[in-house]
Amino acid sequence: MRKYLLFYACLCGMLLGFVSCGGKAEEPQLGSIYGEVTDKTTGNPIANAGVELQPSGDKATTGSDGHFEFSNVSEGTYSLIVSKSGYNRYESQISVGSEENKRNDVQLEKALTSLIVVDDQQHEVSTIDFGTNEGTNMRSITLVNKSDKAIEWEIKHESAAWIQSINPSNGSLNVNGTQSVTITIDRTQLPNTENSALIHISSAEGSKDITIKAGRLEVVETFECTNITGTTAVLNGKLNDNVNGSIYRYGFVYATYPDFLDVDHSSSYTNVESFYGKNIGVFTYKAENLDKNKTYYVRAYAQTSDKVYYGKTLQFTTTDGVINYYIKHPWNGGEWMWQKMTQEGSNYTYTGLWGGEGANINTSASDNDAKWFPIDVIDGTMYIYGIGFKTKFTYNPQNETLSVEEVGNSY
Repeated sequence: MRKYLLFYACLCGMLLGFVSCGGKAEEPQLGSIYGEVTDKTTGNPIANAGVELQPSGDKATTGSDGHFEFSNVSEGTYSLIVSKSGYNRYESQISVGSEENKRNDVQLEKALTSLIVVDDQQHEVSTIDFGTNEGTNMRSITLVNKSDKAIEWEIKHESAAWIQSINPSNGSLNVNGTQSVTITIDRTQLPNTENSALIHISSAEGSKDITIKAGRLEVVETFECTNITGTTAVLNGKLNDNVNGSIYRYGFVYATYPDFLDVDHSSSYTNVESFYGKNIGVFTYKAENLDKNKTYYVRAYAQTSDKVYYGKTLQFTTTDGVINYYIKHPWNGGEWMWQKMTQEGSNYTYTGLWGGEGANINTSASDNDAKWFPIDVIDGTMYIYGIGFKTKFTYNPQNETLSVEEVGNSY
């Protein structure tokens, strides 16, 4: 019997221990990042350099041996930033795993203060921007030696296929000497609408970086929709002449779902409106038979024989289809009379002295049908007739107002 009691006691102890261990939250396993900061030219350690880890915000300062360390670092990817007066700023990405001690040594380059770079306006620059003009493919900078001795220099650039050439890319400068350098880009190689790359100017005296920027217009752009009603909207786009190859079709793709904006999407939700040819500039399309109070997504497109280009995706929401007009017009010897007209589709409801409350007037009705206050709608312009006058109302869809003009006597 004692054996069984002992067995059950041990078993219960094991189960309690298992439950206790299983219920305890596992502590995160932390790592570290450490390294040494040295001068790239001499190899000597750099003391008192500032070291920062982002996005954690941890900061450290190198010792006399150039050493730094961050302890208790959570698993993840960080930016390691090192700065020191007289040197170029250093930044790199570093990933650390659970319980990993990651070493990252840093070599700082001296800042090249004795060599300055000026643009064609003789302004000292750190950035050269080619902009988006298709005709601007060459820019010049001038190197100026401000030191008290001759400088041997060299220019290299990071891997950027769109920087076609830098000429000359190396040379020597006497004291107070200058050297013009031409940078040529190939816009057909620009991968994005906004692009930047660094060119690195180095010498025995130090180094500096110059940022080169270049942009390109989208082949096709989408603009905000206008004249939005309950069932219609005007779609707006622009075709730019900056694509290799012939554009044979362009237009709009719109749908009630943003994932269906593809010209080749075989879905009943997708609407594609196309124009053929290549007419550079702004183009529009009036979308009709839309649903009321519905959000639509739209983007312009342009198509060549081997590629479809798209503008950015925009959205618009149709109204409830009701537009209220508040009309003020003269009658009875120059006095003014206010009336309210509500339009829903092709139906107009007038409220006022002559129209009568709730008088429903359809644009297809005859004058006899609309005997109290007949309306004619001709090519989008409304003519309203009353006793002794005939007034023309022209609708401005931009601000939803009507202009008033006396055009004759009573019909």
